[in-house]
Amino acid sequence: MKKAPLLDVRHLTRDYLSRPLLGKPHTQRALDSLSLSVDAQEIFGIVGESGCGKSTLARLVMALDRPTSGQVLFDGEDLFSLKDKQLKQKRRDFQMVFQDPFGSLDPRQKIGRIVAEPLHVLASKTDKAEIDARVATMLESVGLEARHAARYPHEFSGGQRQRIAIARALITGPRLVVADEPVSALDLSVQAQVLNLLQDLREKRGVTFLFISHNLAVVNSIADRVGVMYRGRLVEQGPAHAVFKQPLHPYTNVLIDAELNVDRFGRQARKGLPNRPAGTGQGCAFYAHCPIATERCTLERPELHRVTPGRMVACHRVDEMPQ
Repeated sequence: MKKAPLLDVRHLTRDYLSRPLLGKPHTQRALDSLSLSVDAQEIFGIVGESGCGKSTLARLVMALDRPTSGQVLFDGEDLFSLKDKQLKQKRRDFQMVFQDPFGSLDPRQKIGRIVAEPLHVLASKTDKAEIDARVATMLESVGLEARHAARYPHEFSGGQRQRIAIARALITGPRLVVADEPVSALDLSVQAQVLNLLQDLREKRGVTFLFISHNLAVVNSIADRVGVMYRGRLVEQGPAHAVFKQPLHPYTNVLIDAELNVDRFGRQARKGLPNRPAGTGQGCAFYAHCPIATERCTLERPELHRVTPGRMVACHRVDEMPQ
């Protein structure tokens, strides 16, 4: 019998009220009934272009924001049904690594204090000797040295700062770490070091990762499974190697094509795509730019459904594609 997932996101929707300087206020939907599950000790990747809702998903999984509707179940418990004290106790089991290793560390505090902060806030640790020992052990586990605890963030490189951020996230012994673009601000060689570190932490400490990135190559190198997001919805999901080798949704094809076709100035040289009117709003969100869309796509929203073992796609015409 298969174990229940560690993280289970069910029909998660998040609306924001936009108040423009000119015009009437209107509702912007950042997440649209999104569902996914992540098994224990799995690295689940989330990819999609900027503005698709990846960071909103991260904030809701971390219970830093509340959904308009839907649930986030961590180890079987709905985070948004917990009282404040219960949620605070639960937070030691899930932590976050932010995108910017420069902005996420307080420049006025020493590294030892930064890494120990979750222990003070969440774990009620007060014994200084015990805290110092935990910090030293954690710094060494991410490839730094215990003596670095006495230094300030500006004394470290970008890669070292991200290791410090990872140490801070792991200090409470979490079972889940949400990594939101954790290597996008780093050089390629440093990216590889941080990715190898995350894989080692999964193998040695059993940490589960929700790994969010716009970089398909990075996700392909580290993730077990991947979900492709477009305008707040999951349009494809499956084993990372299978999704990137043989994408089934037209939008996934567009993402891969854009990443492979980069001109000498570093700009994405996309092939021409249709630019139709957006449609009724009830159908497929990708209709306006989809090269294989039909009239049905404007009227009926495609639901994410299983097409082969482990592969799920939200497309009316997926059965016509080679698999």
